[in-house]
Amino acid sequence: MKKITYVFINGRIKNIEENTVESTEFYYGSLFLKSQGLDVNIVEFNDNPVRDSISLKLFDRILSKYFSLPFYTSKVTSLKNLKVFLKTTDLFLISESAGFSVLPMLIITKLFRKVNVNLFVMGLYSKHLRYPKLKMFHKMLIKILNHFVDNLLFLGKGELEKALRIDSKIKEKSIYFPWCVDSKFWKVSDELKNKSKDKIIFVGNDGNRDYVLLTEIAKKLPQYNFIFVTNILELVDLKLENVEIIQGQWGKNFLTDLELKEIYSSARISIIPLKESSQPSGQSVALQSMSLGIPVMISDTKGFWDRNILIDKKHLILVKDNYAQDWIEQIDILYNSKDKLKSISQNALEVTKSEFSMKKFNNQILELISDQN
Repeated sequence: MKKITYVFINGRIKNIEENTVESTEFYYGSLFLKSQGLDVNIVEFNDNPVRDSISLKLFDRILSKYFSLPFYTSKVTSLKNLKVFLKTTDLFLISESAGFSVLPMLIITKLFRKVNVNLFVMGLYSKHLRYPKLKMFHKMLIKILNHFVDNLLFLGKGELEKALRIDSKIKEKSIYFPWCVDSKFWKVSDELKNKSKDKIIFVGNDGNRDYVLLTEIAKKLPQYNFIFVTNILELVDLKLENVEIIQGQWGKNFLTDLELKEIYSSARISIIPLKESSQPSGQSVALQSMSLGIPVMISDTKGFWDRNILIDKKHLILVKDNYAQDWIEQIDILYNSKDKLKSISQNALEVTKSEFSMKKFNNQILELISDQN
């Protein structure tokens, strides 16, 4: 019998146990597999960790600091979790942080049984190296992790292409696996349809968000009202009359998905200024916005996840020159053009439903399980 295990950082077990799950995309198909009668187990960081293991904490500190990779073995390594791994047939690691953190248990598991390991990749090949002279060891650790992984699931085509240029040997196990959203949840309810849409919204927390550029945009557009949903310190402390700050981060209990959807409902445009990176940053926020019919403006970085499906000026606006003036001009044009707003909104709704829905994502997950018999 199939025994499926997911490794998350946090935020899932409690929601499932308390029946407070709202949008399903951040569960990566685990809820769907469970609904199909499959045996699904979830392991999270801090789930019976070896809290007092000085050696593991030192191991994490050294490898994270010198090799610029996310090791948190002390937060997940335990005899209980190893026993779960040893009974698993299909393992899903939901980030490189999960992958590196369970690597010691993964190596032991692979020695004793056949387990099909799937790793979602979003940023693995886009790390900023604190010590560039140690780049060889950085790459070596990535190769070690990849050796014990059967499928590398890339959320963005840009990073997939970069990964293959760095290591062509992973081609056979590399799969483009686009991020999708729960379009049944991220849709405008009847009660929110008539809400005034006059805000410009920014949502996000990761290090690739360009908060300096965002701040400059807001300062130079005092005639528009902005909402920033973020925990980025430089933005939380921002004092601008035309900017409302709402603290929010998935899994941290600042906002529920329902509350975030209501905030989205007042937005005319969703903007996502990014730093240059091959990581597909802003993906979930862009697709949530598009699923709600909110036109998206996003920086045109190397990590933009799918240029074949998502067409500039049809489904969203890709800002090519990442300077404040260019953003300001394009925001001004889009905000005041009812025809453009309507056209992009409708196209965004259609493409999200057809190409980036959880139904498609769940079917891909199911295919992985089926193919690994």
